[in-house]
Amino acid sequence: MRLERETLTERNTLLERKTDVVIVGGGPAGLAAAAALREKGVEDIVLLEREDRLGGVLNQCIHDGFGLERYGENYSGPEYAAFDIEKVDELGIETHCCAAVLSVTRDAGWETAAGPQRLKVLTAEPEGEGVYRSKAVIAATGCRERTRGAIEIPGSRPAGIYTAGEAQSFLNLHDLLPGKRIVIVGSGDIGLIMARRLTLEGAEVVCVVEKESVPGGLQRNIVQCLEDFGIPLHLNAEIRKVYGKDRVTGVDIEQTVQFETHSWHCSCDTLITSVGLIPENEILQTEGPGLFVVGNARYVHDLVDQVSQEGIDAAGEAVSYLNSLEMDAGWKSGGNGTVGDGERNGSEKCGCGINRESFSIERLKSVREAKKRELAARKREAAAQNAWENHLTGNAGQKELTCILCPNGCRIGQDLSGARCDKGRRYAREELVEKRRVLTTSVKVEGGDLPLVSVRTDRRIPKDCFKQAMEEICAMTLDAPVKRGQTVCEDLAGTGARVVATKDVVPGTETRQTENH
Repeated sequence: MRLERETLTERNTLLERKTDVVIVGGGPAGLAAAAALREKGVEDIVLLEREDRLGGVLNQCIHDGFGLERYGENYSGPEYAAFDIEKVDELGIETHCCAAVLSVTRDAGWETAAGPQRLKVLTAEPEGEGVYRSKAVIAATGCRERTRGAIEIPGSRPAGIYTAGEAQSFLNLHDLLPGKRIVIVGSGDIGLIMARRLTLEGAEVVCVVEKESVPGGLQRNIVQCLEDFGIPLHLNAEIRKVYGKDRVTGVDIEQTVQFETHSWHCSCDTLITSVGLIPENEILQTEGPGLFVVGNARYVHDLVDQVSQEGIDAAGEAVSYLNSLEMDAGWKSGGNGTVGDGERNGSEKCGCGINRESFSIERLKSVREAKKRELAARKREAAAQNAWENHLTGNAGQKELTCILCPNGCRIGQDLSGARCDKGRRYAREELVEKRRVLTTSVKVEGGDLPLVSVRTDRRIPKDCFKQAMEEICAMTLDAPVKRGQTVCEDLAGTGARVVATKDVVPGTETRQTENH
């Protein structure tokens, strides 16, 4: 629910507001925290999002794989976000889009009866600058990508170099194909997913270059994004030089295999980097009680389900903190001196792993580095285990496959050994006969606030039908409005699968800049 600006005091374009909780970021962590706070009885909540719509990065993640832990189902990014957005709207929570938070500090000029300073949130909004003075702040600011500069690739600086997220936004939100012949640097999950997406849209992904000895993304993405399309993955390899004046024309690649170094030149017109993410928490210019950092703003998570759960946990801790303020001040709220149904249990540690009395950026960095070391160790162990299992498989002459239904990526043999669940066993039986995948892509929209609507098939279809399926989808054009769940096609490429929209597109003035489907 977006409240009218009359609820704020306007003072020379400076908007001031006093509230209980400010949530910074309208992505999965922020949305989950907002809903959980309201359900625990907190009424005065403001959620601030810098983009023009809620959902965060999920809006451009049109692939599936979301919600497996939280809902037990396989959804696309826009579908996953829609569940929380609808809940926030139903609960009547105040949200402001196009509200960029500039800083979170403390303001000695605003004190509660008990004495602690309020947190001061400075924003830049269409109506002018805003100041929110809040008892608690939940920072769900997410993360940002490392750029070419972070990995110091030598060579010229031509056009045609993008991060994987930028390429994803171009293609999935704005109908812009970033290039025709593409090299991807780094094997992070978004880079792998974009390799598949670009291939489906007609681009040629020449290869993926990874400097480590093991891939950076989930094994299931290696299978369904690279192996399915025959895209080479070069491990222990790096880009040594970029060529081109106005536009990228090629790169030099160097790879070390068994202590021998091989180099070659690869012609391309686009270079996409997928070399890691950095928690975005620079706006936090204070520390201590009342500030809760959650989701990818703490450290980068593998799954969005984990990010949402941290938002829910942080809401519980925020309620306990608010209760402690009211009890210390002797306030009475509802006759029992508490806000909502949160319990003050004396615990100093927040559910998101941060001691709320000693929060510091240094501690966040320590937690993040420990998590990175843990993930690296897990990847090395998984790679060693896969190598050993492949060795045994080769000796036994048994065909093995990797299950792609969940992040576990179980290695399953022909006798179905290795599967941890019935879904995995069913998947293996089907896969050994015929490869089937859920197809996620987009359809052009006329007269909408977006030029595209993301879609997916309602079931897995034979991978051999993808080419015909994409031809049929590319020939489609829908008229706005389009509703999430709307059937776009009843029988795609003769597979019997329906194509359904995974987000809403309302009438608007957005115009498509190029046709590349």
